[in-house]
Amino acid sequence: MKSLKETKETLKKYKPILKSKYGVKEIGIFGSY
Repeated sequence: MKSLKETKETLKKYKPILKSKYGVKEIGIFGSY
């Protein structure tokens, strides 16, 4: 499993693509991480 820091960096990297392709405005991490 990736660390929280690695996961945040990955999401930050792909957010512009997700925003333009799917209209994603915000991404949250929750649960038993």
